[in-house]
Amino acid sequence: MDLGIIRYLASARPEWSLLLIGEVQTDISVLRELPNVYLLGRRKYESLPAYCKAFDIAILPFVVNELTLSANPLKVREYLAAGLPVVATPLPEVVKLDSLLRTARTQEEFLDQIEAYLKEGQRGPNLEVSRMMEPESWDEKVEELSRIITDVSDGGPKHGRTLTAGWAA
Repeated sequence: MDLGIIRYLASARPEWSLLLIGEVQTDISVLRELPNVYLLGRRKYESLPAYCKAFDIAILPFVVNELTLSANPLKVREYLAAGLPVVATPLPEVVKLDSLLRTARTQEEFLDQIEAYLKEGQRGPNLEVSRMMEPESWDEKVEELSRIITDVSDGGPKHGRTLTAGWAA
């Protein structure tokens, strides 16, 4: 997580609230003095949809490094499945979903993209965005893998189909 971006957003827009959920595994002292940053810590997975319903916009400001460049951030898909507008660092796996979200590389770009969503009236869950993520669900992935296994065990693809498999993990 790029804490500099979070700090910048909190300082640039003190009227906004930035809510961070999750186990802290890094030094977050740069955020502790900011009155509009709320560090909730780890929460039960089952409670996360309720938080998403209250969010206006989800952000995923990743530091770009060797690890994150090869990561597949599941949170992006979870936020989109919840129907949220998303602004994220353009990692390779994020860019694959660029028709459903906005990307930003710098602190200023994050602010600009968030404000663009707000100006357009896009905030909070949107059922249309959520529906577009249905092919990305675990149930759909299991179905796709089941079709592949069935086709392979039956001697190959039928009806001229080309099989592709994707996995979000």
